[in-house]
Amino acid sequence: MLSPIFRGLRRAADPKLLVLLWLANTLVALPGALAIGEAIRNDVGASRFHKTLDEGFDMEWMAEYSHRNGTGFPALFAPQRTGAGAVYENLDAWFGGRLLSENRALAGVLIAFGLVWILLQGGVVARLVGPPRAAFSLRGFFADAGGYFVRFLVLGLMSAFVYWVLYRLGGWAFGLVDASFQDAGTERELIHRVLFLGTAFVILLHATRMVFDYAKIATVVEGTRLAPVAVWQGMRFVANRPARTLSVYFAVALMSLAFLWLYTLVAPGPGQSGAASLLFAFVLSQLFVAGRLFLRLALLGAQAEVYQDAGGL
Repeated sequence: MLSPIFRGLRRAADPKLLVLLWLANTLVALPGALAIGEAIRNDVGASRFHKTLDEGFDMEWMAEYSHRNGTGFPALFAPQRTGAGAVYENLDAWFGGRLLSENRALAGVLIAFGLVWILLQGGVVARLVGPPRAAFSLRGFFADAGGYFVRFLVLGLMSAFVYWVLYRLGGWAFGLVDASFQDAGTERELIHRVLFLGTAFVILLHATRMVFDYAKIATVVEGTRLAPVAVWQGMRFVANRPARTLSVYFAVALMSLAFLWLYTLVAPGPGQSGAASLLFAFVLSQLFVAGRLFLRLALLGAQAEVYQDAGGL
């Protein structure tokens, strides 16, 4: 188990690839960040809180800001979304099925990020399955990205449909549990049923991601041209090697959780003031983004190693 993980980590430690992905991530997020900054600047300029905000975060101003900016990008600014709180908020919204429904502006950014990631992912996977010491070529990367774009786009649409079905089924199942508790049931029974359903739902979400990850790898390694065939290949590979695929997936997932825990310990909260502390918070957050990208590449790299070690299908 450890060998493909270490090789995946080495493949992910590609500075040029990481910088490229970080730039793409930043460019997608930049319009929203500028809109939030402009909203804060306009709101503070029209308020009486100039001095208090210079000394630190002011919850009274935050309440007034939220009242005046309840929609679009400005509504995303909140103290609970500073530092590691943004990650936990997104995870809660993701597992609760609210990530694309709570804020249209955020939904637009996430869709744009998904399209950019699909565009780049062909080049990423081709890079991760290729020779480990091959020199990085921007022209070759984008040639691979363009060559696989349509197939990866179809895979992305298929995975989106599967996730939509899972969330619909999850909402229906949790609704049944809630109705049964209202009719007759104890609080302990409700907790047990919710824990069981929640665990099953999380497992299905991760299993779906695994299948589609291996479908993308099969698309590149096997040259599979039809997305449904690639999904079938991914399902068959995971089903035939459950211990190998699950152990690698959850090992990298544990690394991600440890990295998030470490960031939670050191990430500054909303009460920052002064140029130095704000610069530190910004640099730390971008290092965290780069680390998350690295671990995402490490997972794909480790899965690619597992696939190739097994000789494909």
